[in-house]
Amino acid sequence: MTALSDLRGLLSPRSIAIIGATPDLGRVGGRPIAYLKRYGFAGDIFPVNPKHEAIDGLTCYPSIDALPEVPDMAILAVPARIVCSMIEACQAFGVKAFTAYSSGFAESGQEGALLEQRLRELIQSGGSVLCGPNSQGIANFLDSTVAYFTSELGREDVAPGPIGFVSHSGVFGGIMATECIQRGLGLGYLVSTGNEAGIDFADAAAYMAGDSRIRVVAGYMEGVRDAEKLRAAAEIAQAAGKPLVILKAGRNAESAAAAASHTGALAGAYACHQAAFRQWGILEADNSDELFDIVEAFALTTKRLRGRRIGILTNSGGIGVLCADQLGANGLEVPAFESATEEALAADMQSFVSPRNPVDVALQALDDPDCIARHAARIARDNNIDAVLCFPGVIRRHVSEIADAIAGVAAESEKPVLAGWLGGEGEGVAQLHRAGVAVYPEPARAARVLRAMLQFSEFRPTAMPATLPDMASAVQAASAFVASGALAESDSRTILSAAGIENVKGGLARNVEEALSIAGEIGYPVVLKIDSAEIAHKSEIGGVVLGLTSDAELRQAFGDILERTAAEAPGAKISGIGVYEMVRGAVELIAGIRRDPIFGPVVLLGMGGVFAEILDDNVLRVMPMGAGEADAMVRQLRGFAILDGARGRPVADIGALAAVLERLAALALTCPEIEEIDINPLMLLPHGEGARAADALVVLRGE
Repeated sequence: MTALSDLRGLLSPRSIAIIGATPDLGRVGGRPIAYLKRYGFAGDIFPVNPKHEAIDGLTCYPSIDALPEVPDMAILAVPARIVCSMIEACQAFGVKAFTAYSSGFAESGQEGALLEQRLRELIQSGGSVLCGPNSQGIANFLDSTVAYFTSELGREDVAPGPIGFVSHSGVFGGIMATECIQRGLGLGYLVSTGNEAGIDFADAAAYMAGDSRIRVVAGYMEGVRDAEKLRAAAEIAQAAGKPLVILKAGRNAESAAAAASHTGALAGAYACHQAAFRQWGILEADNSDELFDIVEAFALTTKRLRGRRIGILTNSGGIGVLCADQLGANGLEVPAFESATEEALAADMQSFVSPRNPVDVALQALDDPDCIARHAARIARDNNIDAVLCFPGVIRRHVSEIADAIAGVAAESEKPVLAGWLGGEGEGVAQLHRAGVAVYPEPARAARVLRAMLQFSEFRPTAMPATLPDMASAVQAASAFVASGALAESDSRTILSAAGIENVKGGLARNVEEALSIAGEIGYPVVLKIDSAEIAHKSEIGGVVLGLTSDAELRQAFGDILERTAAEAPGAKISGIGVYEMVRGAVELIAGIRRDPIFGPVVLLGMGGVFAEILDDNVLRVMPMGAGEADAMVRQLRGFAILDGARGRPVADIGALAAVLERLAALALTCPEIEEIDINPLMLLPHGEGARAADALVVLRGE
């Protein structure tokens, strides 16, 4: 892992030079001057451009070495072709931090990629810090350092506040700023990392999480360059008690390719990103609205959701039902109140409404707006409730009083209080925001925010196992194979056995007599499978025959397999034919490991056989895998009920399955020669009878 960068010179500079400064304050070289002055930057600003003597009342210098002092940071607003030479000149003068707006690097093709590689080398050799290139810049609103060139920052001033935002998309950073203005939220940091030739997403996120003025760190991400750095950033955020919320783009092959052409970075496998986020306590937003909604909640309150039980207060039965539906769909509960709460509510409500959760005050608030405060306070005090969702609809009378009532309960309660505001006068939303209450325009959005708040509160990092299963024999077995690539099944079985993973009974036969002997030892019925490292899909060429019940059937099938293989795969090197037991009374699963180019080794588990097609059910973990994660993987399967005795099925040997996953994880960590293992199917037997690999493929890494 590359160490996290120190960004103080970049995000808290005392002086800034703008290389390529221009008098046109609407252009890239002019906006940082305009914004630094507009937002009140207290340090020195040094425009650098030999074509001008002064810009916006500031002395303009012909070159970096003509400055009266060494600036903490230099902004590069020059063509890509001269960026490297400008950085060399700045480094010679003593500048340590840079922000490069310039595009035309790896995102533009091979020539740009070579230019970017040269830029990386300059930054690394010079011990410098760089944001970019292809970046819209950096902004630290907390310290009035705004060097971000989006036009959004010039429309209306962004107030300083507790949100740190980092983005692979410069434009998305501008959108975040606009959302903060519209929602009345303050923004602390805004960093566009661009092509990440210097700092990356994790560097910026970690720095923001370490600032005591920041409550929530969020970002738009297209791909991860250094998974271990992102993990370290997530740990820093967790230790500080701050959520890290990410909107991940590039979720499928097509969008991943688009992301790569945009930033010059590989988006990687989305499933691996999801697994890593879950394991590291990173909250993932599904879309931009959800990202901004979650950020709003954490920016406005430090109160944490300690359970999933939500009390609802509304003035509409329909809205109450919608809220309950959406909360349930997001894994939250709408429980019954304590009897004392219901009695207190009933005594203070109109006779025709119910005091049960969700509470509908109906028309009471029209003549008695303070009832909102009284009812919400009772709900918040209820021991069966972990948070309150106040969701009035079409409020056009007593708008200020009702907003004040909700805000008052939110301020007094130790539990989170969120609000909805559906229709009616919009001033209530602004008033609630000013009072520090998150507000959402429809129930589904509020429910998703509460789900995210619960996920953050419930996350507990898993400790690493005290010891890993001993894989010395498996490492030795894998090292014995000289050739790289896929191994024959018999050789793959050897490695699994050495790793302590049980195979189905059987062995390799070089002729029909050996096959008959093996069948006699393990008993019918048996399976015959062609054994060749050069045949990846045995079934497709007729190289597998199932359910053989006699010597005569075996003799016939043995000859048929050899004949079909010779016709379908002429010239393939054949090791023999495997003879294996037919396992009955087992659930078929898929298990294995592979090495992701970004996250390294990952362990996979999925439902197999007919369930693989019906359920499309699989989970994975990135390494290292914490204690208890293997068991958690099993229970995360949507088809877990099938393993747990649903509809009279025998309870499967879940402990044995978890042990297989733990051994695969240990093998992935300790045996770099192995690129991939696929066990399909893994036969999981009833409790106490274990798990056996019925078909295995091991792929060794090439040089």
